[in-house]
Amino acid sequence: MDIDLGKVTLATIIAIFIGVIFVMAIIPTIADEQGKMTTKSIITDESQLIGSARNATHYIVNTTTFNVAEDNVDGGTTEAWKKTSCLLTSITLKNGSNATVIDGTDFEFTESIGNFSLQPTGAWNDTSENGTWVTYTHCRDGYATEGSTRAIINLILVFAGLAVMGFVIFNIFKK
Repeated sequence: MDIDLGKVTLATIIAIFIGVIFVMAIIPTIADEQGKMTTKSIITDESQLIGSARNATHYIVNTTTFNVAEDNVDGGTTEAWKKTSCLLTSITLKNGSNATVIDGTDFEFTESIGNFSLQPTGAWNDTSENGTWVTYTHCRDGYATEGSTRAIINLILVFAGLAVMGFVIFNIFKK
């Protein structure tokens, strides 16, 4: 199959140009949505104010529950798939002195819902800082919980690339 570049018409060049511009416009959107469906999101150092759990001398005195911003509750309605198939993971808390505190000792975290309560330990009582920083991993809406589904979703960009190549090759070799 020989390419006769003398027969490549202006219409062919315009068709290829429009096709490539179109693909360049939609590929980032496809990739972004694909990322949301296949990658868990990491929230780093989310600020939580814990003053409501302290008394006047800055000691933790109650078991106030704090919700992280990306909890597994949406508008008051529990998202069942997140509570069972996509628990919050990699949870760390730092106190006002920026020291990492211990889950199960200094705080209790409920991974299925996304909330925590502080325990009256020295980690919280030795500082007057009311800030706490939470780091965790969560699933965005639309996340595919099954590994096989994520593998198929990852093929979307491959097929989009093959379609573009096919379009370009078709326009170059058409007679």
